[in-house]
Amino acid sequence: MSRSVIIFGKNSFLARGAIDAFQDCKLILLEHREIEDIGFCESNSVVINFTCHPALENRPLKNQELTEFELVNIIRKTNFHVVQLSTRRVYGKFNCPVTEESELDPQSIGGYNKLKSEKLLQANIPPDRLTILRLGNIFGLENDIHRRTFFARALTSLAFDGRINLDIDPRSEKDFLPLHFFARAVDDIARIRPSGTFNLGAGFSTSVGDICSWLINGFGRGKLNISQGVLTDSFWLDCSKIDKHITAKIRRPELQSSVREIGRSLVYEKS
Repeated sequence: MSRSVIIFGKNSFLARGAIDAFQDCKLILLEHREIEDIGFCESNSVVINFTCHPALENRPLKNQELTEFELVNIIRKTNFHVVQLSTRRVYGKFNCPVTEESELDPQSIGGYNKLKSEKLLQANIPPDRLTILRLGNIFGLENDIHRRTFFARALTSLAFDGRINLDIDPRSEKDFLPLHFFARAVDDIARIRPSGTFNLGAGFSTSVGDICSWLINGFGRGKLNISQGVLTDSFWLDCSKIDKHITAKIRRPELQSSVREIGRSLVYEKS
């Protein structure tokens, strides 16, 4: 039986970067406004939820406002498997490495809302048909000036101002995973359909200062402007649980080359 994969939220940055990774399947691309079309898809489909509410980061949302509330009302009538994209921000103040068993105590509104979405799905979808992926910092060539991620801000300031403005200590360490590695991992998950909750990141930390240096090196010019020196929110995810199910596992040299390549690509985007 051929597999069918539904990309729900096709215009999101992560979805656009992941689409090309899916092979040997029937790929269905839907926007949020096309949510009703999910109910007409093949019964063995996998739905990957890339959507989020526009106010996700701005205020606590009621259950009825969550995209997942609408999704549940359709999915519960089917045998679909759901892959929910969540975030490492559902965890509290943590010691590293962060495992799936770490305390759930979101420190941000976005993390609070994502945890609420997780719980809504867990209460309404059988556990053997639900995969939750708690993502680290997934990055790519983020050239949308409206995106507020670290990478989007860094690339915008590097391209237009010739510098990266950093408001945290460059020694702060994060778990960074290139978009193309994320895409291959999600394709594996959609193929295998493991149930449960999984961290998905590089599985190791990298300093923000190193990331900035690699970007500038790839771009060929620029400087790092540090406005504050506060060590903040350092983390890395223990990904040993998901590593049993995916083939794409990144190492530090591959991370470095991916970051430099984005810097080089920025030259062509600007020209």
